[in-house]
Amino acid sequence: MLNLCCIEAADRLTIQVNGELAIETVEQFETATAGRAAIGRSIELDCRCLSFIDSTGVSALMKAVLGWQSAGLSVTISNLSNDLNEMLGVLGFFEVIGGPA
Repeated sequence: MLNLCCIEAADRLTIQVNGELAIETVEQFETATAGRAAIGRSIELDCRCLSFIDSTGVSALMKAVLGWQSAGLSVTISNLSNDLNEMLGVLGFFEVIGGPA
């Protein structure tokens, strides 16, 4: 199960990712985040309640972040659990998106 809550402000879009980002929910994630970016706005992915991510979810997350970055947007990923942070680091996620582990 995945639940996304998008909080829009003039200069920032916060997307709260709640639940599992996995093969069963990637399409929902892509649909909910598509077209949300706006020029001059930064994006924060709040992963405080992201309980699980599989390789398909990592790919979808990477695709979204890289797409936003290529549009010139600043992207931050906040509140990753230690386990998820470590797993994404091992997979090279932060190297690809240019962010800190």
